[in-house]
This record gives sequence, C-alpha cells and structure tokens, in this order.
Amino acid sequence: MSPRNRPLAWARVLRLSLFPSAIADPAVGALLGSAAVGSFGLAEWKTIGLALGASLCVYHGAMALNDWADRKVDAERGRSRPLVSGDLSAGLVLLVAVCLLAVGPALVHFGLQRPSATLALVMASLVAALYDLVGRGPWLGPFLLGAARGANLLFGALALGWQIGGTRAPLVAALAYGLFVFLIGRLGRMEDGEDSRPLAERPATLLKGLALWMVLAPLAVGLLARTESASSAAPLYAWPAAVLGLAILASRARLLHSLITPAAWTPARVEAAMGPVLGSLVTWTVGLLLLAVPGPESWLVAALLLWAQKAGRRMMRFIPPS
Repeated sequence: MSPRNRPLAWARVLRLSLFPSAIADPAVGALLGSAAVGSFGLAEWKTIGLALGASLCVYHGAMALNDWADRKVDAERGRSRPLVSGDLSAGLVLLVAVCLLAVGPALVHFGLQRPSATLALVMASLVAALYDLVGRGPWLGPFLLGAARGANLLFGALALGWQIGGTRAPLVAALAYGLFVFLIGRLGRMEDGEDSRPLAERPATLLKGLALWMVLAPLAVGLLARTESASSAAPLYAWPAAVLGLAILASRARLLHSLITPAAWTPARVEAAMGPVLGSLVTWTVGLLLLAVPGPESWLVAALLLWAQKAGRRMMRFIPPS
C-alpha cells in the first residue's frame, strides 16, 4: 500500500466516521450531571472537551481492537478490511488499540482528578475490550455493548461533578441508554448469524420495541430530570426544547417502525435495517438532552451533535465503517 493511502486505512480501522456516537454519550451525560455544578462556565466547557477527547480515545481504540480480533474471520468471509488486505500490520494495530484504550482513562485521571469519572471510563474501556475479544453469542455481545455505552454516558455526568447518590436522572439515563444499545445489539446478532434461530418475526418485534423505547425512555428520563431540578419555574426556552426533542424522537421512531413490512425477514434485510437503527443512537441522546436539560448550553450541544451526525454520514462515503 502506498504511504499516501495509509491514512485512509487507519481511518477505516479506527472507524473515524462514527465519531459522533462517541462524543454524544459523554456530552449528554455531562449536561445531565450539570445540576451538581450549579453554574455553567468556561471551566465546565473545558471539562466536557477533555471528556469528549477521552471518550474518542476509548471508542476508536475499541474499534481498532475489534478489527484485530476479527481479522481471521474477516479473511474467511472475504471482507475487504485493511488488516485482511495487508494494508496495515496486525501488531501495529493492536499496539495502537491498546494505547488508545489506556490513554482515555489516563487523560481523565490526570486532567480531572475525579476518581469516580476515571473508574467509569476504565469500566467502559474494559467492557469494550471484552466485547471485542470474547463478546460472541446472541446475548453476551449485546449485553457488553449496552454496558459499555451506558458506562460512557454515566462517565460524562461523573466528569462534571455529579455523584452517585445525588440526583437519579444520570443513572436512570445510563441504564435506559444501555438497554437501548442492548436491543440494537440483539438485532445486529440476527444479521451476522450469531443468533442461529429462525428469524420469523423477531426482527419486527425488536424494531417495535426500539421505536417505543426511542420515545418513551427519553421522555421518562426527561420528566425525572425536570422534577429533580424544579427549584424554580422552567424558563421560557425550556418548552420549545422539549417540543423539538419529542419531534426529533418521534420522527426517528416512525422511521424505525417503517422498516417493518410484510416481506420475509432474512439476514440481508436485517443488515439493510441496521443503518437507520445505528443512526438512532445520536438521535436518542439529542432528544434526551432537549427534554431533560433546559438551558442555552443544551441547545448548543444538541446543534453540534446533529451537525456532527451529518458530518459523520458524509465521511462514510470515503471512510465506510465496514
């Protein structure tokens, strides 16, 4: 491979086009935990920036480790990934993956000096690595995926000063988000053949559950967060944010439900449905943010995340997340 094309190979191994999903979790978690701060200024924005950088390290390190762990299976199935084609060295990819998985928690440890936040990101890093190395089967893999993503959202809240035992909204949000990712993982297992039972109507049932959870979970967490922070009347801009959040979630839920048609389910059809389903991750967190945290910083972060989601889709033309 020419040196000119090697950066593209690294971008594919690291799945750089999926970066919006990596930054959405801690960003929304941080704003959910912002009630513990009491005010929002430059210091809080710096904390969020560091948390996003650490989360990116863990996320893209886990993606590289996934390619390394699957290199033999990818070769057997004829997948055109950089490690299969020999564009990158397996040993070097493993080294980069391990370094990134370690650098993320190290950034939090030395940059924030909040042990609970460091522990949460260490847990997310370890669970993501476990998923790459042993997360096979129709149930274990989805469980590990949900645990890693839920821990990443909770990490954002802890990074901004929220503490377990305080408000309940960040913890409930992490659990609800973890369940959402778990359901997506279950659907994905029907695509890759690790769930060997006949598909029948099981994909349709999962899509119905995802569509419902798309709206109901963020709405419930949002109501809980608003209740816990109801020290004064909600500002005027809180209502448009809630309406917009519900509209975004309802639109994505309709899209998920529209994937259910009378045609018979096959692994190829499940694979075609996974694109819109995976795109729901950022939408879920943005809708939750607008419902749960009234404030100009929420509008700003929501706009940035939606922009990042569009940017990620454009990047997929050149850096396919395969």
